[in-house]
Amino acid sequence: MNPYWLCAGLSIAAWAAICLAQPRHYLATFGQEPMPARSRVLVLAGVLLQAAAFVLLVRRDGWEFGPVLWSVLLCLGALAWVLAHAANARRAPWLLLLAPACAVAAGLF
Repeated sequence: MNPYWLCAGLSIAAWAAICLAQPRHYLATFGQEPMPARSRVLVLAGVLLQAAAFVLLVRRDGWEFGPVLWSVLLCLGALAWVLAHAANARRAPWLLLLAPACAVAAGLF
């Protein structure tokens, strides 16, 4: 399995979780304000997903290239999430679930 696809999917899902933790984006997506506990869980999930992507890339490519690749995937994941959320805020949360699943599926072949 290609870890780069997996880390790209984790990065998109992490940005989705961090974005949806903010009341304004949650309101635009789901039509209601988030509960404070849900916001904290989403932020924690986003941070843990980004940390997992970082660890995977550093273990794969070492300290020379791992952080650089993680930074690139961090930017590309943010861009993908922003474009998806701007295009259709109601359907964008599916990326939170589908991005890592598609990344795993693409990495298997």
